[in-house]
Amino acid sequence: MINIEEIKSYLVSKKNTYVTDVRIRSNDETIMLYVSQDKLSSNVKLGLTSPRQLNNLKKDITQKFSSNAEVILFQNDEQKDLESGFYQILNRKFDGQIISLYISFRDKSVVDGFIEVANSSEQLQTEITKHFILVLKNAELRLGSLYWLDSPADFPTIIALLRVIKVLQPVSLKELIVEVQKDYSSVSEGWLNHKLDLLRKKGFILRQKISNTYALSGEALRVIPAGARRTSSDIERALALGRKKWSN
Repeated sequence: MINIEEIKSYLVSKKNTYVTDVRIRSNDETIMLYVSQDKLSSNVKLGLTSPRQLNNLKKDITQKFSSNAEVILFQNDEQKDLESGFYQILNRKFDGQIISLYISFRDKSVVDGFIEVANSSEQLQTEITKHFILVLKNAELRLGSLYWLDSPADFPTIIALLRVIKVLQPVSLKELIVEVQKDYSSVSEGWLNHKLDLLRKKGFILRQKISNTYALSGEALRVIPAGARRTSSDIERALALGRKKWSN
């Protein structure tokens, strides 16, 4: 749903030259803004930015595109090669369970890591952490903080979530989480509430304050697949309405 080119165009319009790359983190649609460590200064100067300005940029991007933003600091153009190398090393060690890996430099020798794994468990996270520390040590780096990202395979996509809302609308948060957890047991009420808030800000769903229920907007109805097939969302909705009628 988030358009990277639109974000880049917005940064250009703001004459922002210190963000060199933009990526979208797949599991939660966080906008990741890549800034070279060489462009960071204690005070804003020509061609340079400051921690305060970066913080303001994160807030601006979050508000503009209704999605969380993170700044990834890198030392030079070799960071992507480092990420790719670390990713391959960890995947060889852990049989391809690493879905994605990002690093951000705190300073020249300390990095924060963001790792997304399949079938995550406390034991697996512990083993990956120990090995990642050794890998970094061999590269003469130290680990600052390590953040674990939820695997997208364990969570519904936006289209899947909108499809469920279409079938059940108007639907309350409690009704929705019961339905979603049938296929995605990892989904919590907090995660779902956050996603609904983002979808509302994007204009894809409407919240009815009196009944505290959710329904799709006209914009969302245009992007949700429909049709006359037995598995289409229109047929699913008709069946769901029928079940509600008989249960009342």
